Amino acid sequence: MKKLKRLKIVLFLLLISGIAHGQVFTDYWYGSAADAGMGGSGTAVSADIWSPEVNPAGLSEWKTPGFAVDYSQPFSQTFTKNNRAVLAIPLPGDLGVVALRGFMSRVTYGGNDLTSEASFGLSHAFYLQNDLRSSLAVGYNLNYLQVDYGSNSAGVSGDGSDGVNLGSGSAWGLDVGMKAGLRSRAWAGFFLKNVNNPQLGSSGTAQSVPAKIAVGIGYQPYFGMTTTWEIEKVLGRDEFQVQAGLEYYVLEWLVLRTGLSHEPSQLTMGTGVRTKWVDVDYALITHPVLPLTHMFSLRLQMNRQDR
Repeated sequence: MKKLKRLKIVLFLLLISGIAHGQVFTDYWYGSAADAGMGGSGTAVSADIWSPEVNPAGLSEWKTPGFAVDYSQPFSQTFTKNNRAVLAIPLPGDLGVVALRGFMSRVTYGGNDLTSEASFGLSHAFYLQNDLRSSLAVGYNLNYLQVDYGSNSAGVSGDGSDGVNLGSGSAWGLDVGMKAGLRSRAWAGFFLKNVNNPQLGSSGTAQSVPAKIAVGIGYQPYFGMTTTWEIEKVLGRDEFQVQAGLEYYVLEWLVLRTGLSHEPSQLTMGTGVRTKWVDVDYALITHPVLPLTHMFSLRLQMNRQDR
């Protein structure tokens, strides 16, 4: 039992150090469960209600009112959980699609809240050009970001019982994206997150929220199979992250996904079930050091979307 407890503490410290290193608001490299199953490489091909997470321009292809939720427990650790929800509504005419989004993440240990993060956003996407041969869409996210470091820090004990108050902070962030398509078989996407360089905290202790850029391409060699590749970089760092994925519809209602990423080296797998009103997706994410991450999403819509 003592060895198991020590292992959990080590995993906890690794996770916290990975999240806290160089940033004040967690940015997960994967979007929805479907995007995670493809290695987080959906910048160029994402075209559903979850598109604002990886490229808001993809929201332009959403056609009916819908609602979706997802849940993940990073690295299978009980002290941290992520929850997200999104509501999307197409606007009349050529005004595009809008979405309202919410994200909540919390880290607890020993019954104490160590950190919590919340994001509430408005997304809007629309076409600049759309015909049988080509398409060009743009989109943006306006996000309200809030971080609360709990009533106390971890302290000497590590569980927050003897820590000090670290306060909280909030900021507004802006994301922009663009997506181009050619004959519904080839795509290119661009996504810039936190383009306005938002900062959390007071003027003396303000910390910049990480900004990143992602550029990706996608290709459909034949109907039912989509391949993707993208490169992503957090601005201000030297490292690049390369991601690639594959999505294949085994049946009209059953899809399989796989992907990989570099920096860190991770393998992902996923599956999805589609019905007329409800879609369910699952993703499994590996890590070179930490345990597996399981991710689930549920999507409700007025009628089935055409792929």
